[in-house]
Amino acid sequence: MARAYTRNLIKTKFLQKLEEKPLNKITVKELVAECEINRNTFYYYFRDLYDVLTECLDDEVQRVSRSVQNSDSWQEVFRSACSFGLEHQKAFYHIYYSVRREDMERYLLKATGTVIGSYVERVNARIGASQQDCQLITGFYQCAITQMSIQWFSIGMPTDVEGYVARLESILDGNIERSLTYARNNPQTAGGE
Repeated sequence: MARAYTRNLIKTKFLQKLEEKPLNKITVKELVAECEINRNTFYYYFRDLYDVLTECLDDEVQRVSRSVQNSDSWQEVFRSACSFGLEHQKAFYHIYYSVRREDMERYLLKATGTVIGSYVERVNARIGASQQDCQLITGFYQCAITQMSIQWFSIGMPTDVEGYVARLESILDGNIERSLTYARNNPQTAGGE
């Protein structure tokens, strides 16, 4: 219990620091002072600050994964994933404009892959396209939405998440289902069996 508390305290204080300043300006010394722990305690849980960052992002991917299990709407889950970015907007900018930008992009890729993969599986349950085609379609939309999200970050993360998701929904409306149906009906052309 105490271990989980300390580990979570370090991550929470790290995110708070990341809201205040760029990643390369945060030190282990100031983080342990903020947590009121010693350096050895920090290094018991994490190798370095980048390890803390990776775990914070992985925790969020797990949260998105859990929300996918409880939702029939990729839009709802995507809104939830966007809300984390908005809640920690400055932190995301500090990651985006750091040498660890790839960590944020990895987070986005994993989160969108989870959302879109789950959605494709649910739609395909009634269509019956091959698993290979499902993976191909998931990968395509995963990359497209990830890149759109990166663009969203680069233009200042407008806070109209509802409008952003509604726009994505209008663009994607029915396209995944049509792609799966086409793949099922044209297995040689679509790369199936």
